[in-house]
Parts: sequence; structure tokens; C-alpha cells
Amino acid sequence: MNVISSSSVVPSSSAVLLDFVLLFEHILSLCAKFGSVSLMSALLFIAHFRKGKLRVDSLSPCMQLYLVAQTVCSAMGIPYVFYMLFWALPHIWFGLHDNPYYSPYVLFWTGIIEISYITAAPCLVTLLALERCLILKTGANLNVSWLKHLLFGVGTLTFIGLWASTFILYLRELPLQLDKVSNCKTTSCETIRTLSIHSVAPKVVVGLINIVCCFGFLLMLRSFGMPANLKNRVVKMAIFTEIFFNTLPALGALLFNWSTGLVMANYVGELSISACPVDAFICAVIYWRNLVKRGGVAQQQQNNINLMTVAKPMTTMANRNVDRRQTIR
Repeated sequence: MNVISSSSVVPSSSAVLLDFVLLFEHILSLCAKFGSVSLMSALLFIAHFRKGKLRVDSLSPCMQLYLVAQTVCSAMGIPYVFYMLFWALPHIWFGLHDNPYYSPYVLFWTGIIEISYITAAPCLVTLLALERCLILKTGANLNVSWLKHLLFGVGTLTFIGLWASTFILYLRELPLQLDKVSNCKTTSCETIRTLSIHSVAPKVVVGLINIVCCFGFLLMLRSFGMPANLKNRVVKMAIFTEIFFNTLPALGALLFNWSTGLVMANYVGELSISACPVDAFICAVIYWRNLVKRGGVAQQQQNNINLMTVAKPMTTMANRNVDRRQTIR
């Protein structure tokens, strides 16, 4: 464990700037993680135990997989963000920007979980898009039990396989080269042998697949004339946010690594790692607003039902009175 010590060395401007950039990114990432975990777990609870609050009949298998995987992986990444944020605050407060204040191995073992998550996360959106394309093309009924389990199982194996392969590949960094990584302030800085390419390259590949799926999905929606479908709308929004927050930052990092042989995180912070939780949070908000009935709308519908229930006996009674009068006459 590193101890804060006084230093007469004036910190460089780049070290000061990087510290504040990382501080902002970690605060943003932590808030996004708590928000996405809360909303997605609540949506899963509603989908299984309060189905009457959904605006759709049920959530599709890949949509459920997306929510489960994002919730679990976001929760698993919270220790890394906590460590990065709160361990650095005292050093930044006292102006010790050039002091190495992270334990290399704690940084590695907490960060490798987060890197594996951001590598595998884009494939969830790809599975969503492919599922919607399958439904539009074949008219498959996802209420069929075997098809639902098949899609969920294949998607789960794909996600876990990509996550595990990234985790195993990054174990090649062990044992850490402490003479080179002792001053690292990001997990990406510790990837001396891989230069983060094993996490960035799959993200770019999956991101490009997402772009292709997006165009195919939009063309299908246009040809079938179903742009207003609620599930299609939320999947379309998820694809766009994934491209903007995951594919483009990963592509920039990959090009920078290939052209310079350096890790971009040492200059702009962990932009790719921070953008993934923000993407998950935005998708969680989109899903919540579009798939869950609002309290006011649900209450108004209940009031309308109650009014109709009360109005029917009153109408029946009035008709009976009219019939009696006509009989007397």
C-alpha cells in the first residue's frame, strides 16, 4: 500500500490534467453504474413479477439477456471505480499528482474485470439487432418456449465466451513488469504486452457488425412499414448509442495504438471504459421510459375502468325506469 508523502517535485502539467480528467471520468462512471443497475434490475423485476406495468406483453430473450448482463457486469465493475476514485482523492487534494498512489496488482485485478466487460458489452446490442431482424424476416414467435430458451442460451454463451477470452488474454500481463507499471494510474497503462489491443479490437469488430446490422434493421423496418413498434424503437436507440459511446471511442483508441505504439488512456484518460457505463445508463433510461407504464397513465386507465363500471349499472337502471313508464302508459 502506498503512503502519501510530501514531495518537493513540482508536478507536470500533463500529470495534473490527466488526474482531473480521470477524476471526472470516474465520477461519471460511478453515477452511471448506480443508475443503470437500479433501473435495469427494477425493469427485470417488473418483467417477471409485475407484468401488468409493462407496455408490451413480455421482454424478448435477447432483451432480457442485455438487462441481466449489463446489471451484473456493471455491479462487478463498481469496486474498480471506487478504488480508482477514492484512493486518488487524497493525493489530488494535497497536490501529489506525480506520486504513484495505486497498487499495481489491485489496479490490475479490479481493472481486468472492467476491461472484460467493456469488450463483451457491444455484442449484446448485436444480439438484440439480430433478434429483431430474425423476427421481421421470418415472423418467428418468441413466445414459443424452445425458441426463447435457444436464443437466450446462444446469446449467453456468446457473451460469456467473449468476456472470458478477454479475461484470459489479459492474464498474459502477469507477472506485472513493476519497473514499468509502478506509476500507472489506469489499467490500460499496465498492458505492456498487449497495448489493450485485445480489448479494443473486438469492440471495433463488433461495433462494425452493429453498424451493418443497424442498416439492415432500418431497411427492414422501412420495407415492413413498422417504425412505430415499441420494441423496434428501443433496439434502434440502443444501436445508435452503442455506436456513439463504444464503437467510435474504441476505433479511435485502436488507430492511436497502431499508429504510435502507445496507449491512448495515458493522454485522455480511460475514455472507452467510462463511455460504456454511460451508454448502459442511457439505454436503461430509454428502456424504462418506453417499456414501463407511468404511474399517471396507469392511474388514469384505472379511473376510466372504474367510471365505466359505475356507469353501466346507472345506465341499466335508467333504461329499466323508462321501460316501466312506457308499460304504465
